[in-house]
Formats: sequence, structure tokens, C-alpha cells
Amino acid sequence: MDQKTETIITQLKNALERQEPGTNDHQWIMGISINDDRKQCAIVRVVLKTNGSPYVDGMDILFDKTRDQLTMDTNYYQNSPDFMGGTVTDSFKWLRCHGDLIYQQMDDPYAIGDGILEVSAVNELNQAENNSNESRCSK
Repeated sequence: MDQKTETIITQLKNALERQEPGTNDHQWIMGISINDDRKQCAIVRVVLKTNGSPYVDGMDILFDKTRDQLTMDTNYYQNSPDFMGGTVTDSFKWLRCHGDLIYQQMDDPYAIGDGILEVSAVNELNQAENNSNESRCSK
């Protein structure tokens, strides 16, 4: 993994992942794709999962490339999710339509025990990929 990808993943995890103290509420990044075709910025698409719902939300976040270091747009949270209340399968289609998938975390990283919370979602995703001949959306 290159330095740019590591920087993006680290900044997103620091901003978006959480485990609420004293509760069993967890939020983590399930998937990230990147569209890095622009000179001034990279558009990063993120899908978030919580342990309290089978559904996921997603958003696009800009990373400024004009400085020496990639900088995440600090106002990302002011926008409504671009992908809201969708299935895991549909969210990965949405991610792949945007660009290269650079990160995937299906299981809750905060889970105690065997960590397999999303077996049905993984099976659903694998089935959808097996049934699909296209890995990218048409442009």
C-alpha cells in the first residue's frame, strides 16, 4: 500500500470510526474507493457500518492535493449521506462505480468474540459478485 493510500485511510478512520465508551455502539468504515483523476483533489467514497443495523450509509469526501500533504475536507459532516440506508451489496456496487476499492472491513473491528457479525452480508456480497459480469459502472 502506498503512502497516499495509507494517509487517506488513517485520516478517515480517525474521523469516522468510533466505539462509544460504556455502550455497545460501534461505527466503522466498511469500504473505501478512490477517484484520483483530478489535479487539485481526490474524491474518496466511504461506506460506514454500525453494529446496530444491517444497513449502511456512504458519502464522498474530498481530499485536497494542492499542499505538500493530503488534507481531508473538514466540513464533510455538514452534508447528508450520498448513499443512505442501503444494503451491503448495493454499497459495494456504489463504491466500485466510483473508483478503485482501496479498503474493505466487513467485520466489526470492535466486536468481542469471533468477530463474525456480517456473515450473511459477506455471503450476499459474494453472491452478487458471482452473478455480475461487470465490476465497474459505465461512465
